[in-house]
Amino acid sequence: MFTLWTKVKIGLLWIFLSGLNLFPNSVLAKQWNELYQQWNQRSRASWEKKLFIKRMGQCLWHENQKIARLRIQLQALYTQQKKKPLTGPQKKYLHNIFAFYKVSNWNALWDRLDRVPISLALAQGAIESGWGRARSCVRKNAFFGLRKKGRCLSFTSAQESASCYIKTLNCHRAYTLFRKLRHQMRQKKQPLEGLKMLSGLKAYCPEANYLSRIRCTICEFQLYYFDHIAF
Repeated sequence: MFTLWTKVKIGLLWIFLSGLNLFPNSVLAKQWNELYQQWNQRSRASWEKKLFIKRMGQCLWHENQKIARLRIQLQALYTQQKKKPLTGPQKKYLHNIFAFYKVSNWNALWDRLDRVPISLALAQGAIESGWGRARSCVRKNAFFGLRKKGRCLSFTSAQESASCYIKTLNCHRAYTLFRKLRHQMRQKKQPLEGLKMLSGLKAYCPEANYLSRIRCTICEFQLYYFDHIAF
């Protein structure tokens, strides 16, 4: 039987995870729910871990979808400027995108504006947040252990935390190898698989077995299933 404290912890976890932002787009929500149900039928994870994967997976799926749509929009502008000059608003929009990703040319932008494998992100989120139970996660929505000047960053929501995590991998110089591996997979037209990109995350945590922990989490919970999804 559960102790009173265990019941309290489970209750708090349920309230917290259930409060994560859902997709504003019902179509995206439906797509993710269908993918999750397919994975759920295969998984033997506890309900607690399944709830974490469902909710955090939603956030990551949504962020990757935003990136995929933005790439399509920018590809249209890239093609257009070869035929005729961009309008003022289009130039300003493009300038803001370049500034956001801290780049000055198209090649650098394509390198940074790309998806992060959901398997990798879910595994890291689970490890860094203790499956959503860590104090920093509950109090600050710090799902990915991101820090600045030694202090844990605080976020208004899990969605914001996922967005910052993806931008960190896409823009920080410490993850140049991660982006290089992703670029190579893109060139070979291979799916972006988290297990094949692990070596690019050596700088994320100084622990000697950190990458092994991520690998084990991906394999144990079959999170690699989410990497073979068409965007």
